[in-house]
Amino acid sequence: MARKINFLLCLVFGFQGWPWVATVIAGSDPDSTFVRQVQLTVDNDAYFFTSYDRYYSSGIFGSYTSLRSRLPFSQSKEGSIFSTDIVFSHYIYTPKNILWDKLEQLDRPYAGMATLGVQLNYLKPSSAFTMKADVGWLGPAIKTAELMRWWHGSLGIRLPRGWDYQINNTPVLTLTPSYLKQWAISEKFDVVSSTSMSAGTVINQVSQGVSVRYGLPGSLNQSHLTNSLLNAAKGSGKLIEWYLVASWQGSYVLYNATIDGNFIGPESMYHESSEKAVLRQTYGAMLAYKKADFELSFKTTSREVKGAESHRYMRAKISYRF
Repeated sequence: MARKINFLLCLVFGFQGWPWVATVIAGSDPDSTFVRQVQLTVDNDAYFFTSYDRYYSSGIFGSYTSLRSRLPFSQSKEGSIFSTDIVFSHYIYTPKNILWDKLEQLDRPYAGMATLGVQLNYLKPSSAFTMKADVGWLGPAIKTAELMRWWHGSLGIRLPRGWDYQINNTPVLTLTPSYLKQWAISEKFDVVSSTSMSAGTVINQVSQGVSVRYGLPGSLNQSHLTNSLLNAAKGSGKLIEWYLVASWQGSYVLYNATIDGNFIGPESMYHESSEKAVLRQTYGAMLAYKKADFELSFKTTSREVKGAESHRYMRAKISYRF
């Protein structure tokens, strides 16, 4: 099993040196308690081997999670878990065809954004509350155009031609509270609802989602879903959680600077109008061992830009606890 997962990770992430995964899975000490976790998430539409980028083209997220004895303004109760996440995020957005180089051809602005966020997590067995604050930058100053041209040139694939029309420089300040509630239907089947809101200089929206999990889903204070397997790592079993998941999330978008243009700083040369209602769907699988867990999921997004099209991409995620 470990060899199969190692091969899959090499295939999905495109990295070398994954053989340590087998050691991670097989070498867990039954009496160990882990208090820290690192995680890498990669979103990309290139997994479909279409050889071109479109819309939400790429997302890379690196995070560090640590357990806490308590959080500000919180009270410890039986079964409650406190943790903090530090998350670096990088996003790339392009029009449908990156070979378009005329303004009248584009159906979505180019945009590059990088953020650093801190998230506070208050987790109970059947509910979870999180609060995330992100700061960063959107626009030419973070050199996403140069990065994408270099990457495509290195791989020998077609170069994007429309970065001159990207969203202009603007600061990113975003606050995102969210609440999750779990209903355990049986030991193998549960339903989790999620309610969230984002407010700031780039994204302003409210979202409501529901996820259906089948397999061996953990409670919200002991699950990959909430990055809380640090709490579940102690024990003799190697496989501590696995599930198949289907989720649907509807968002009402008030403003999206990567589409509508920035309102802080010089006005962008080109922008479009964002759709108010957006539906996102996810279908995937997750395996969690005591020290590491893996997720692979297929995602679709309804039309985000008026006059544009829907989009699909895949997510690969790996976590390691120590």
